[in-house]
Amino acid sequence: MRESYVDAIADASDILVQTILADEEGLCGRIRLSDSLIRDLLREVGRLVFAALVLHVVEQVTADAKDPGMTPYRSRVIRYYSLFGPIQVASPYLYNRQTRQSARPAQDVLGIRDRGRTITLDRVLSDFGIEESYGQAAKRFEEHYGWSVDRGLVRRVTQAAAVEAQEWEEARLTAEETAFSESLDTRPGVDQMLAEMDGCEIRTGTLSPAPEVGNTDTRNLPRRQREERWRDVRIGMIRPLDQGEATYVGGMDSYEKVGRRLFRAGVSVGLSSRTETICIADGANGLMEELMAQFPNVMFILDRPHLVKHVYETAEAMGLVDETRTHWAKHLMERIDRGEVDHVIREMREYRGLGHDRARQLTGYIRRFRDCVDYDAYQARGLPIGSGEVESAHRWIPQKRLKIAGACWAPDSINPMLALRLIRANDCWEEFWQKKQAA
Repeated sequence: MRESYVDAIADASDILVQTILADEEGLCGRIRLSDSLIRDLLREVGRLVFAALVLHVVEQVTADAKDPGMTPYRSRVIRYYSLFGPIQVASPYLYNRQTRQSARPAQDVLGIRDRGRTITLDRVLSDFGIEESYGQAAKRFEEHYGWSVDRGLVRRVTQAAAVEAQEWEEARLTAEETAFSESLDTRPGVDQMLAEMDGCEIRTGTLSPAPEVGNTDTRNLPRRQREERWRDVRIGMIRPLDQGEATYVGGMDSYEKVGRRLFRAGVSVGLSSRTETICIADGANGLMEELMAQFPNVMFILDRPHLVKHVYETAEAMGLVDETRTHWAKHLMERIDRGEVDHVIREMREYRGLGHDRARQLTGYIRRFRDCVDYDAYQARGLPIGSGEVESAHRWIPQKRLKIAGACWAPDSINPMLALRLIRANDCWEEFWQKKQAA
């Protein structure tokens, strides 16, 4: 902080302290609540200081814009919103009668428009808007900042920031990818990388097309219907194996698109052509194949808890119950853990012969991942055998906001909102808003 600001703050503080001591009786009994009074005072100080600064700068740019013949034609008072609340701003309109040139310096030079907002205010509203429903976000904002905003404003600001976030994040990851082609001499990368991917479902709604009308009477038109669907949102997590902090990507997209973002994110944290990438995921169709296509030097591990779930469901479908079911499932998993997959597959043929369709499905599942279930060997190397990290990320990245009670999203709003939450999850929030401010 500049020294001049420190001196000014000290002088203003002395004035406020003396005024509070003179006007507030019984302060000793309320000292623990006095910060609430100070907060309200500082809000008003901030609003007045901001209003005075805006007035001064508007007058300055207006004077600079007064070329010969360019004279004030009229001055409109507009409403402008800052973090401290709304202020009134005179926005002069300049006009040259001979050349018919015009200018609005406050708008053209400073970007101050009627009902416009500061970037700082947009940042705060977006921060609330990506954490809670827009209505609740508006209430929280009023509680913390002392003036009210409409939930519609929170929605518009958050959604606009989300669209920019999606573009910014995509550009950032694309730029990171170029580092992968650098020489290993200059960029050797990390030895091992851990990558996980998993999906969850988010409810979306699409309104039916508006009916065509031949006149302006719309009173008897049928109401538009909303078609609701649950859509897959995929989240990917990647980090160097020996580090705890992960980078996340995601989207309501194909495995290929999310996998490509995951690869680019890996490059940003040290992935190189020599890096061994340990990919852990469940057995969703095409997921293993896509991860192996995206990363060099891949070892794919089938998520063990998902395999255990399949084994227990198969035992139940075969009519096994209680201790028999538990014993059968545990014995099967112990043999798989030890790497005896071929023996397990052969033994499962007996159950297939008895007509157990679920046993046949499990046999095919194990055969497909026969090279990805050597769990004892993986653990001996210190490798994880479950995709719990990315499954946990589902709860606090997409689901915490996109799956709140009653939420139903337009399909094209999912990825932008998710991008804004990913920027927060990846600790890029400050960088994003600084770039936005500099634009």
